[in-house]
Amino acid sequence: MVGKTWDYHVDVALGIERDENVRMIADSVAYVKARIGEALFERMIYDGEGQPQTTNFGEYLLPSAPEVPHYDIIHLESPTPLNPLGVKGAGEGGTIPVTSAIASAVDDALLAFGVVIRELPIEPKRIVELIREASLT
Repeated sequence: MVGKTWDYHVDVALGIERDENVRMIADSVAYVKARIGEALFERMIYDGEGQPQTTNFGEYLLPSAPEVPHYDIIHLESPTPLNPLGVKGAGEGGTIPVTSAIASAVDDALLAFGVVIRELPIEPKRIVELIREASLT
């Protein structure tokens, strides 16, 4: 039986140049939500000629409030020595690691079944298929 478990918490650490600039980048970590969608929900389907078959939000699922965990933003003041102002890019903390972290967590959870996640999104029905396939080998 595959259940739904969302008992986790996410911390997003951002290295910023000065603590005063926090407000400018706070909204950029909304990408955490987008990467959760990429990892667990969003699937584009194409036909044999490359034409999209997923053409509306009824078919292309996006995470809603219950699927998004609470997350805290941790600001680490760390100006760069590479320019006189110490400024650097920010906001990527929500885009880069989230999808991989989710896939790794699911991989760890399915290790006993001999299942390795090699595609996104990680859908419950696909997990069941992978467990069945692994049990046949």
